[in-house]
Amino acid sequence: MSRKLLRAVSLALVFALGVVAVPLALAATGPKSSGAPSAKTSSAKAKRAKAKRKVQTFRTVQSGAPRLLPNIRRACGSSRSSTKLRSRTRKQVRAATIRYTYRYCSGRRVIREITTRTITRTKTEVKTQVIAIPGPVTTTPGPVQVVTTPAPPAQVVTTPAPPAQTTTVTTTAPAPPPPAPRGFKLTLLHNNDGESKYATGDSVANYGGVARFKTVVDRLRAEADAVPAVTDQDKGTLVVSSGDNFLAGSGFTASLRRNQATGAPYYDSLALTAIGYDAATLGNHEYDFGPDVLSTFIEGTDGTFPFLAANVDTSGEPALQALRARAGSPTLR
Repeated sequence: MSRKLLRAVSLALVFALGVVAVPLALAATGPKSSGAPSAKTSSAKAKRAKAKRKVQTFRTVQSGAPRLLPNIRRACGSSRSSTKLRSRTRKQVRAATIRYTYRYCSGRRVIREITTRTITRTKTEVKTQVIAIPGPVTTTPGPVQVVTTPAPPAQVVTTPAPPAQTTTVTTTAPAPPPPAPRGFKLTLLHNNDGESKYATGDSVANYGGVARFKTVVDRLRAEADAVPAVTDQDKGTLVVSSGDNFLAGSGFTASLRRNQATGAPYYDSLALTAIGYDAATLGNHEYDFGPDVLSTFIEGTDGTFPFLAANVDTSGEPALQALRARAGSPTLR
């Protein structure tokens, strides 16, 4: 029994030692403790630390001298805030550039460079200084005595001025501005087809006639002239006839016989002159009796107003051509 008991105790001890050895082996082959970190863990921590120390650079430009900020050093304590400033250092990196380095408690670093632009303004000052020059000093032995001799009076040299030169400058006055345009009010009195109606009732009983027509024209002309003129407006009146001033009939037959017998003007010529036309033109009836009769009719008005025609060729009619070539104011234009 004793052997069996010893054998059982030995097996129990071996089993117990094996159970204890397995955890010890697992602990030995497991992850290392924090006291001795692995290379992979150290690399991750370095990357996180480098990310925290990210550098931000700002560059500003100022005109003139900048306001210099002092250096700062503070304790962070337990704060790891990205906004709490730990230190600020200033360094002159170039002649016109100042570099500020900001470090925060979180490990973040910011560099700001300030470049100054100096504007130089040159100011010239003129100073006048009066220096008094004393006269000669005479010294005698014994007590020191200073005798001051006044300077000789200043000599004034007068230089005659050169003769005055006379320069004649001729200037031309600017032309006056053109007058402002003025308005014009025209009263036009017009008639046509007089056709040798001398007497009242020649065509219609108690109607017409040269005398009545002249009375109406004179009244209308006087009324137009009596209208007050506006300040910036001129006015005028024209009396014109558009032709057919005579016509074959008993009246014009009498004019022809009278002219042939005495050379007197036609009655129609006298009527147009009395009415006071400013201008007249030629109608178709003026050519009823030929160019010689038309020439006599125009000459009978004695050139008191022109006869206007833009479509008449008088080169083959000597009598009418003579009216165009008349010196002064031709009666046929």
